Amino acid sequence: MIDFVKKLVVDASKEFYKTSKTIIGQKGGGGNWVSKTDIVLENFLIGGIKNKYPADLIYAEESLPTLKSIPKRLWIIDPLDGTTNAVEGINHCAISVAFMEIDEIILGVVYDIFEKKLYWAQKGKGAFVDGKRIKVTKKGLKDSIAFIGCPYRHSDFLETEKYRVRVHKAGARIETFGSAVISGLVVARGSASLYFETGLNPWD
Repeated sequence: MIDFVKKLVVDASKEFYKTSKTIIGQKGGGGNWVSKTDIVLENFLIGGIKNKYPADLIYAEESLPTLKSIPKRLWIIDPLDGTTNAVEGINHCAISVAFMEIDEIILGVVYDIFEKKLYWAQKGKGAFVDGKRIKVTKKGLKDSIAFIGCPYRHSDFLETEKYRVRVHKAGARIETFGSAVISGLVVARGSASLYFETGLNPWD
């Protein structure tokens, strides 16, 4: 399964460069856009998964099904994390796909579109980038880099700011990418000590 997902995500990234970044919708909060690229990539990923695993349910950001309960097998997709960045020409965005079975995340695959790096992790097998094993840092907050997000909803923004102040007081250098997935990758490979943001969704 992991090889199928890795190929699917990399193939989807090729569609990113072929598709217009035109804004076609707006969700809650400033700059929370839906672009044509979001829809094209999501349809590509859904089509690939449905062709391989037709009975599985897919929970994707731009075409959310109603989940009354978590099914036995569930795919979670963010077709383009960092849409605002992509629209504005800021090179921090990624494609993310995870698979859950019986309430547990079994695997996750992310492709950093502009860095052209493929990340993946499997339960019990560790995490990798382009085949190289990665691990989180054991370094504390002091003198480390910490990523604190900037939520769309103002209430989430205010809550997040409380923690930004606390992390800064602890001695961390605070940065932001504008992409939850990219921020998580940097923590996963040990380059940053922390990523925090309130108001995130399952696909983040």
